[in-house]
Amino acid sequence: MKYTIELKWAILFSLLSLLWILGEKVVGLHDPNRYLTLQPYVTMFILIPNLLLFYWAIRERRETTYSSNFGFQDGFKSGIIMTGFITILTPLVQYIISTVITPDYFENVIHYVVEKNIMTLEKAEQLFNLENYMIKSTLFSALFGLVASAIMAYLLKQNKHHAKANS
Repeated sequence: MKYTIELKWAILFSLLSLLWILGEKVVGLHDPNRYLTLQPYVTMFILIPNLLLFYWAIRERRETTYSSNFGFQDGFKSGIIMTGFITILTPLVQYIISTVITPDYFENVIHYVVEKNIMTLEKAEQLFNLENYMIKSTLFSALFGLVASAIMAYLLKQNKHHAKANS
């Protein structure tokens, strides 16, 4: 398969997401009686290892496919292909998160925001449900992948002059 590198890293990205959420669940970030209020902030830290995964994926593509001239377009293409795989896998990942790892998350969040008068029950139910999270996480994965691909492609690009100087 021509894009096995990108597929491999997309699968690792998805597995990292599952492990991260499992970790959140274990430490109590999905429990309204523990640290639920911290969850939206802590969960953003996954962006750091996610960026590293994009870096490693594009670097692997550069090292295994290109001998000396790896341009921004090459890296961006690799990142976009990886993003495509991630975007396809995201609804499945979100389904596993919401039904296997933390099936009480939506109920907990809804109860918490209604109890604290943060929003009405109707609004909370519209916001915190599997369908909405599948859509939002898929869109976010695509947008994040686009940005991460551009950043990492820029950082990893080589030009002919640079490659010759290092030969």
